[in-house]
Amino acid sequence: SVKSCLPPSWDAYTLDYRYRETPHHIAVRQVDALADEAPSAVIYSLDGLRQEGEGVMLADDGAAHRIDVVIRRARVAS
Repeated sequence: SVKSCLPPSWDAYTLDYRYRETPHHIAVRQVDALADEAPSAVIYSLDGLRQEGEGVMLADDGAAHRIDVVIRRARVAS
């Protein structure tokens, strides 16, 4: 799972991660609000399919995978 520790000014970042022999292209976006049906502050999708739970299981199947993570931006106290 991912806990947001991004500076509020960051909107997104990407990274490439290899799990054993399998590449995973990960895109993390930080938004001000999530869809109403989002039960937590993070939404995960794997190859375009929304995942239930708090994370994504990495596969070692040799095929490239895309993981999208959308995080609710932390509110800054004033």
